[in-house]
Amino acid sequence: MTLDAFRGLLAPLVLCHHFVLTYHFKVDGVWGLAKNKLVSNIGAIPVSMFFMITGYLFIGKICRGGIHWRELTINRVLRIYPLFIFVLGVIYTIYFFYYKGHATPGELIFSFREALIFNLPPLNGIEIASFISGAHWTLIYEAVFYLSLPILALLNLKTLSVRAILCAALPAIILYSSYHTLGLIDDLFTLFAYGGLAYAIASSRFAYIFRSKLMTYIALVTLIYALFFSHYYTYKQMFLISISFCCIAAGNDMFGLLKNRGLTKLGDISYSIYLTHGFILYTLFTLFNLLPFADTPEYIYYLLLPAIMALACGVAIITYTYIESPFLTINAKLKTRLFKKNKA
Repeated sequence: MTLDAFRGLLAPLVLCHHFVLTYHFKVDGVWGLAKNKLVSNIGAIPVSMFFMITGYLFIGKICRGGIHWRELTINRVLRIYPLFIFVLGVIYTIYFFYYKGHATPGELIFSFREALIFNLPPLNGIEIASFISGAHWTLIYEAVFYLSLPILALLNLKTLSVRAILCAALPAIILYSSYHTLGLIDDLFTLFAYGGLAYAIASSRFAYIFRSKLMTYIALVTLIYALFFSHYYTYKQMFLISISFCCIAAGNDMFGLLKNRGLTKLGDISYSIYLTHGFILYTLFTLFNLLPFADTPEYIYYLLLPAIMALACGVAIITYTYIESPFLTINAKLKTRLFKKNKA
């Protein structure tokens, strides 16, 4: 439950990050505020924590054993792709109807093929990734991590089997042949490992220590320090925020904050908030030109944040209800009908 509520904190923080960046992009023409550590970190730290959550959940599955790879593959495809493909539809709609963009069948096929591996290169000079604030970039890291799971699972086996080796062989070939073309930052995979460490702590007899009041204070102090004084995606920052994450994974509710029902509900729609908020910002401030940025004081712009947050949550509720939730139901039915029968 604490992780569900924690997700409900993380996705809105990414929205806040992109909200601030949108203002400065409109005023200065530069996307990013590298010199402002707080602004950078309210984007970087939530993303890092999302990676840790993934590591915690799926390394945990490996440690518990009994993973069925076909079931896991279908689960991940039905969890990630339906909303992402909907977002792609929005992106291409903006490109063709607002920008009057053009593309040959070959260019469109190439663009869509790249999009399916979570890469959104410019389409005939138009940065289509900017339509969603570039939020898609994290999904390729998640996908690579999922591909690595059968390989990691070999390390947890007492005796190797032919089946386990064959399950790991195809992902290994895919990663070996294509990883170098993806342009990924290797260091970021450390975050998934920290998630695995958090699982080890949470499932150990020492978990109670991480639920203590003292560890709560330590977690909050290190998290605040990381927010204001660390540089994003460095090993130092990863270590600092891993302390908080290990506490939360062990069941620490951070003085009751993560027991909040509202945050838990936000956690349910966190993926929708994450993927759709960039489109909302782009629509309001680029397509509709809601504000004359050159003549608008910065504080006036920031007063819009509560309304933008409410709108993003409203859109996320709709996309969760009509896109995510139906496929979650399909996934649950497949798990019951197909995989239970196979296990029987």
